[in-house]
Amino acid sequence: MLDDVSHGYRLGGRYLPVLEAITLTLPRSGFAAIIGPSGSGKSTLLGLIAGLEEPVAGCLQLGGSSERLGHVGYMPQRDLLHPWRNALDNATVALEVRGMARTMARAEARALFTSFGLDGFERARPHELSGGMRQRVALARTVLASGELILLDEPFGALDALTRARMQDWLLETWPHLGRAGLLVTHDVEEALLLADEVYVLSARPGRIVLHLRVPFGRPRARALIAAPAFGRLKVQLLEALGLGGPEGGAL
Repeated sequence: MLDDVSHGYRLGGRYLPVLEAITLTLPRSGFAAIIGPSGSGKSTLLGLIAGLEEPVAGCLQLGGSSERLGHVGYMPQRDLLHPWRNALDNATVALEVRGMARTMARAEARALFTSFGLDGFERARPHELSGGMRQRVALARTVLASGELILLDEPFGALDALTRARMQDWLLETWPHLGRAGLLVTHDVEEALLLADEVYVLSARPGRIVLHLRVPFGRPRARALIAAPAFGRLKVQLLEALGLGGPEGGAL
């Protein structure tokens, strides 16, 4: 998918490297996570994969094609719901932009609302929803907008700890039924290990992959996995790759 990709920007007449020689492949319906220090280029990497920018060097393809814009679902940290639209109509935005009739778009979104636990909240405005429910609406919008790949940029980062844990548990249960590949950017080592099948660790800028860890835990998974000794050993390995050198604390 990404083969020796590098990227950077021109600032004040000089070149600022952001990513260097990134190579990674996402299997169909697989779920990977990227962790790294702030400024290591994680969000830039998602923007490249989504087709918002083109890399300075290297090859980046989606399903054998370099065309990516409009074929990837991208969910940022903030839900960015339109306050004047109800929950259902927020989820249908991308479908309507593509020219789908609103009635048909609502029917597709309504079916997803059932599996996302949003039944009965179709007419609610964003300010009437909890933080977790807003994120579910945002993810429903992303799923409806996506092809085979969904990019998640710190989707639970703005939530309180309890809501974040609940959303992680919900995503663990829901993701296998979506039939998409996923790539998650997170600062939380525990979140990466709990949710992902593979974890890529980026160095400080310019971001390079310093560790590719295959997570050995099968699915379905439960939160109790966090207490397992094997989970703790992998957490230490990731923290050491990040230069933190110990098991204390899960987030960067």
